[in-house]
Amino acid sequence: MISSVIHIGIVVQDMEKMVKFYRDTLGMSFIKEDNNEPGRILGNLKIEKKAVFLDAGNTVIELLDYEPFTEEQGKMATRETPGLAHIAFEVDDVDKTVRELEAKGVVFDIQPIDCGTCTVAFFTDPEGNILEFYK
Repeated sequence: MISSVIHIGIVVQDMEKMVKFYRDTLGMSFIKEDNNEPGRILGNLKIEKKAVFLDAGNTVIELLDYEPFTEEQGKMATRETPGLAHIAFEVDDVDKTVRELEAKGVVFDIQPIDCGTCTVAFFTDPEGNILEFYK
């Protein structure tokens, strides 16, 4: 049986920009960078990969930079299409976290909403991946 989610991989176009966002803006800690045997792991020896791992509390965000990059590799589903729709992060206080990130320039598509049993807010990272804060 599954005991936990170990990591979530996000394909990126601009590794430097995305690391800065997840590390500096969202406050995740850098764990490691890995360039080991990407083609063998992915089953395609023509692909080169760079991965950066960031600590997101109880899981890890793995940013993946594929060369050559294709648009299809980097697409997350929209709210209306099948596939990964968003990544939710639990925070201590959604309203406070939203205010702190807005001060850093993050724009929230959906401001904090009290759902009765939880509060949520939605925004996107610099490459359009949908993220949620949850409490």
